[in-house]
Amino acid sequence: MANQTLEQQRAAHANRYANRKGISDNAKKAPAMVQSNGLAQAVAFFVEKWGKDDDVLGALQDWILKKAEHLPIDRNKTNLLDAILACDSSTYRAVTAEALAYLGWLKRLAGAHEKEKSHA
Repeated sequence: MANQTLEQQRAAHANRYANRKGISDNAKKAPAMVQSNGLAQAVAFFVEKWGKDDDVLGALQDWILKKAEHLPIDRNKTNLLDAILACDSSTYRAVTAEALAYLGWLKRLAGAHEKEKSHA
């Protein structure tokens, strides 16, 4: 993965989650929810409504806390919401921008996998 651009890394990571059953509906909703409500409120909604084991939340949490090493976020937090709430404002903006970039890939790839399955 060292020779890949950040965009390629996002896409590759998102693709590992994108073909899971039922992920497409939530993946379609997630970017707009982050944009309209903010990242912390959107993640709190994901936990409340979709559950902490939701694939979209799991993918985003894994990417932000484990894979997106360029972000200055506290990686000792055990869940994404705690990590987001502990951020200063500039880190929060950076994490939000990264989450939107990642969720864009997840949304597109989940839709593509869903379309492939419906034509199979």
